[in-house]
Amino acid sequence: AGGFVSSAATIAAMGARAKENAAVHAGAVAGACASTVATFIQLAVVISLADVGLLRRVAVPLACGGLAAGAYSAVWSWNAAKVGGPPMERGRAFGIWPALIFAALVGGVGMLAAAAQTQFGEAAVPVTAAIAGLADAHATAASAASLHVSGRVSEAVAVYAVLAAVSTNTVTKAVLAFTSGSRRFAWQV
Repeated sequence: AGGFVSSAATIAAMGARAKENAAVHAGAVAGACASTVATFIQLAVVISLADVGLLRRVAVPLACGGLAAGAYSAVWSWNAAKVGGPPMERGRAFGIWPALIFAALVGGVGMLAAAAQTQFGEAAVPVTAAIAGLADAHATAASAASLHVSGRVSEAVAVYAVLAAVSTNTVTKAVLAFTSGSRRFAWQV
């Protein structure tokens, strides 16, 4: 369920847990990858709320990403069940300071993206979406869909913006996997 709050934060939390306790490694990889499924589901929902036509254009890449993440997570879940080990600790998934830092990052990236879009117009939308996607793909995708449905950008620009945001958000997740978990965890995620 953590992926529906923040997949990036879930990946960081799973990486830290796997680093602390090698016995939960397979389950942590499964959880981290499952959180990415939530990203694709949420993207489809927020885009559909703003612009169903745009969702039709990005449905195949979103579905492929979600299915791939789901299948990979299922393999790791099976591995975790086969290996056994202690159950994951229950409790608070996120710390207050990392959450505050992440919120500040989202706000800062959003401000930079808005400034670039104001300065350069439609041509900057995919670039600003890529920048904003480093912090949050969902809000960026919703913004791109809203810009398209209001006629401020073309459908092609909105599609590029959504895909750019998803791509750079994946980079953020990879960086978090490497910085929070072991190298092994990061490569497997």
